Amino acid sequence: SCQKSGETGGGPVLNTDEFLINAGGKGTDLPNDMFVDNKDNTYLTGVSRNGQPGDSVYFGNKIVRSFGGEDIFMVKYNRFGKVIWAKMTGSTGWDEGEVIAGDNQDNCFVAGIFGGTVNFGNTSYSPEVSYNSSGTPNQLDMFLAKYDNEGKEVWVRQIAGVGYERPT
Repeated sequence: SCQKSGETGGGPVLNTDEFLINAGGKGTDLPNDMFVDNKDNTYLTGVSRNGQPGDSVYFGNKIVRSFGGEDIFMVKYNRFGKVIWAKMTGSTGWDEGEVIAGDNQDNCFVAGIFGGTVNFGNTSYSPEVSYNSSGTPNQLDMFLAKYDNEGKEVWVRQIAGVGYERPT
């Protein structure tokens, strides 16, 4: 149970600039990283594991749609917990937002992995397929994306190589 600031009792006390997040879809949704900017906005990235393409994933009153499998999510909340923007991208393969950070000009940067063809804005990226010594395909590439204050994509870069690329 939650209480208003100043109340006493058995539940947690929330200050006016604290909030609880209720987000997710039918499957398992996991945040991997977050940061708070100098204006107290909170940014999250992670993975949403939903079974079917088109499944709804909720971030407050914003709804984004699953691409199937594991998908990348990115969301920005203001200091009161209201969603400013929410995005999801992915493929039917393994895709995951791993790291999120910002700069002093209200841009955010997200790095992660993708295992199938993903769309960032109007551009599609497919993993570079190579094979390891046992003949198993390596199909995970890394991405780095920059978004402006309103969640608009500024640019995306693909990082590919011989094996699994993964930001940490």
